Amino acid sequence: MIAYLIKSGLFLAILLLVYLALLEKEKMHQFNRFFLLTVLIAGLTVPMFSIDTVRNKLVTETPTEIVNSIASASSVFAQKVVEYPSNRTKTARSTLDNRSVLNSREIAYERNFSYHFLTGLVIIVYVMVCFFLFLRMGIGLYSFYKKRKKNPRLSFKSAQLVLVKEPVSPHSFLNTIFVNKNQYKSGEISDKIFEHEFAHIQQKHSLDILFIELLRIIFWFNPLFYFYKKAIQINHEFLADESVLNKTNDLVSYKSLLMKSVLPSYKTSLSSSFNYTLTKKRFMMMVKKSSLISTLSRKMVLIPMLGSLALIFGTEVLQERRTYEINGEKYFEAYQEGSLDSDIILLNKTEEMKESKQFHKWTYYDDEGNPFTGEWVSDANIRGKKISTRSEIEGGKLLSRVKTFEDQGVHTIMRDRFKGDTVSSTFFNGDYLISGGTTLIYKPEKISIILTQSLNKDGLWGQLFKVGNLPEGNTDKEIYVNTTFDSSWNITEQGLFGEDGELALTRHHKEILIKDAKLRYKESLSEYKRVLSKNKPTDAELVYAELKLAHSKWLAFRRDLDAGGEIPQPLPPSPVEQRGK
Repeated sequence: MIAYLIKSGLFLAILLLVYLALLEKEKMHQFNRFFLLTVLIAGLTVPMFSIDTVRNKLVTETPTEIVNSIASASSVFAQKVVEYPSNRTKTARSTLDNRSVLNSREIAYERNFSYHFLTGLVIIVYVMVCFFLFLRMGIGLYSFYKKRKKNPRLSFKSAQLVLVKEPVSPHSFLNTIFVNKNQYKSGEISDKIFEHEFAHIQQKHSLDILFIELLRIIFWFNPLFYFYKKAIQINHEFLADESVLNKTNDLVSYKSLLMKSVLPSYKTSLSSSFNYTLTKKRFMMMVKKSSLISTLSRKMVLIPMLGSLALIFGTEVLQERRTYEINGEKYFEAYQEGSLDSDIILLNKTEEMKESKQFHKWTYYDDEGNPFTGEWVSDANIRGKKISTRSEIEGGKLLSRVKTFEDQGVHTIMRDRFKGDTVSSTFFNGDYLISGGTTLIYKPEKISIILTQSLNKDGLWGQLFKVGNLPEGNTDKEIYVNTTFDSSWNITEQGLFGEDGELALTRHHKEILIKDAKLRYKESLSEYKRVLSKNKPTDAELVYAELKLAHSKWLAFRRDLDAGGEIPQPLPPSPVEQRGK
């Protein structure tokens, strides 16, 4: 959100300066009105839709040849290339202390409390100010309605003329002109004044004002909208003055009429008033002559300028991805956040990408076209978030991926495991405590959610697990068991649900839960042993947390069903205990 506000503010500020420098003093008022409204809409929407662009370039050299040619051209760069991998061996955290899970949660809560409290306070203040401004605008609209309702009305062309007792200068809102009753009856109000206000009504200037007022309410903290409103209102006066002069062709008497308007303009942010901003700008604009070449050239300059700004503020270049040809095979540069800053270059086959859009099924190759085995580490800063990604690849196949996110001091870790069509994701906080997870099955026709689990604000676990489909061959309607556990890992609530509501939960469904929990525990145990053997302390701590969770659920489901059969073995030593041996 902060990045959006900054980009939007810069976009609006630049184009406001462009308007003031190139357009405001030119006699092209209809175009200027269109420009101001378009800029407001573009300034709010363009930064919202970031287009991630990827620049591709076909080359015939292998990645190794490219790196070697760059290194030979610069000894300084070559030295950095040699030193860089040694700097990438750091891990987010190598050891855990012996604090209990409860204490870790308390510390994490205390660390994030200030941030969340301040965020909540800012939101409350923002909403209160918006509410006050909306209320003020509502009162203003109601005052127009009330004044129109209780005072005499006359028809004036396609508009309504309301005669009020208050000593106000003529002003208009929507399709109504408000004038002083005594001045109207005594004939003190010139026909040119009525034409001026009727021009505001004909050109629907009130809609512009309502639009900018709504933006000022929503973005009350941004002073740019005040300047945009002022520019729009002055442009409205230029348009109304131009309309009157085109009809009367009497510049001298019209200027004299403006000078004689001694009553103060009507004090409202919504109406258009006859003697609004009696400054030199309006008088100078009445006599200004703009050449066709000058106006056309200024308009032509704006077209590439707007296009360039839209690309700058609405486009985010993620990385430059090249395509390669090695031994007659076509490859493209593999992608993960910040992979251009990685110490290695990995490739995927173009043919595999055409066959499947699921990147975790592709084979990863090194710069010579051989299946890669090892770790792929990269860092990136995307939209204000720091992201570190570490992918483990064996025989060209993606086994796991750990992504660490840092956003405004809050750390989140996501660990993915890839096995065939199945992708399991687990989410951790900064203390390596699990906060949730999902398991998805990727099929060509759709993605199916098998498991979703989360920790609520009270530290209690819940999970939703797919146990099959509705009978009678209806494969589109999946059914899930929703389970809630207490802090002692007893099941407190459990039910079977489908798209049409709650169903009858049977022993068969509970047996499916036990079978799955047992399978997940054994897979986590196997994974834990694997990462220990690979000497991966960071992964070991993450997988051990997954192992403990799977162990607790297996015991809970087994106890709930009072089932016999295999009993879960005690948990193996933790990574800290393993290192202490």
